[in-house]
Amino acid sequence: MEDLITQFNLALPPEGGFFRETYRSGQQVWSDAASALRAAATPGTYTLSGCTVAPGFDFTDFCFVMDHPTDLERFNTLGSHLNTFL
Repeated sequence: MEDLITQFNLALPPEGGFFRETYRSGQQVWSDAASALRAAATPGTYTLSGCTVAPGFDFTDFCFVMDHPTDLERFNTLGSHLNTFL
């Protein structure tokens, strides 16, 4: 982990973890919380992120919802906007 922190020049934010800002929008928006203008966005083109899965992921447990008609039918009742995930 120390190598990644050094390699990517990551900083430690107050809430924990590590980050490095790679983009700041020139467009500004008003923040009621800060009572000041803030950059409209700061994510950039690329993101290095992590993912923790519990219980641990194993491909032997992996399947597509389309392989299970009953689950697919329930999924489809949640709304057509979710079809992009299929």
